[in-house]
Amino acid sequence: MAEEFKPNIYPIIYWALAYGVIAGFLLFLVYLLSRYITVVWFPVFAVGLIWGAYRNYRKQKRVWSQASGVPLAAKPPLQEFRDAISDVVDASRDMVAQQRAEDEAIASEVAEAEADAIEEEAAYARGFRREIESQRSTETTPPPPPPPAAA
Repeated sequence: MAEEFKPNIYPIIYWALAYGVIAGFLLFLVYLLSRYITVVWFPVFAVGLIWGAYRNYRKQKRVWSQASGVPLAAKPPLQEFRDAISDVVDASRDMVAQQRAEDEAIASEVAEAEADAIEEEAAYARGFRREIESQRSTETTPPPPPPPAAA
């Protein structure tokens, strides 16, 4: 009788174990990433936000320069970044001052309107009080009932 074919299964077992270990390691990395996603991605997000804002600033400054005819001098990137920060701070201060002035104007208009409304309410109340007093003064009080007769 011929011997039956028995394949060598050990390499398959070793590869399965290796794939299992690799999959476990990758799942562990995904777990760590999900656990600390804020710590990992916040710096990337912050750098992207700053870089995008800086690119937008440069684009707006180039358009402004072309529209106003003011030539832009070539500056080192660090100096240009500092200029961008100071321009943004100045624009923010101007915007806050403008908003404050608008808020004060609106608040004064509202205060005037409220004062007018309060004055109208007071005048209405005075008129209503006068009307009630005039009704009371014109009312006649009925005569008192006669005393009971003595027997």
